[in-house]
Amino acid sequence: MIRCFVCLWMGAWTALAQAPRCDAERQLLAARFAGQSLEMTRMPGPCAVRGDFDGDGRADVAVLVRLKAAAPDDNPWAGKQGQGAKGSLALAVPTETRAALLSHPDFFASPIWLSLQGPLFELTPRGKGPKAAKHAAVSVATESGDEMWLYWTGSAWRIGYPQSSSSGL
Repeated sequence: MIRCFVCLWMGAWTALAQAPRCDAERQLLAARFAGQSLEMTRMPGPCAVRGDFDGDGRADVAVLVRLKAAAPDDNPWAGKQGQGAKGSLALAVPTETRAALLSHPDFFASPIWLSLQGPLFELTPRGKGPKAAKHAAVSVATESGDEMWLYWTGSAWRIGYPQSSSSGL
């Protein structure tokens, strides 16, 4: 009985400790993506990563979301804007100057992403990612285990790979 109470108390404490951080991300998404139907995904670990992705000296955020309706997106894999499908996953990156939805119909539909298990994305500090990245980047999980980064060039989101990795899906 005592053991169960301790488990419940610890679970409630963990939820309370994480709630304010995720609430802040939810509010930011609502403000920066007004009118778009986005839903934060539920997965273990942090709900977002923070870093200065656009070089303005302020922390930006990247959040994994599910599109509740089709939405315009940036597709760094194709190098152009497109249309994210209803129900698909995307990384929402609302910076001070621009709100971007980064998606790809095949990449985010792979088993590793659909499972929503483990750390699927993390911050790569400035200077640790691709040479073309002038600021922090987002490192994303791939099925092959190769490292891949999403980064802002100042005009578009791009993908980058370490020299030893493959360069495709």
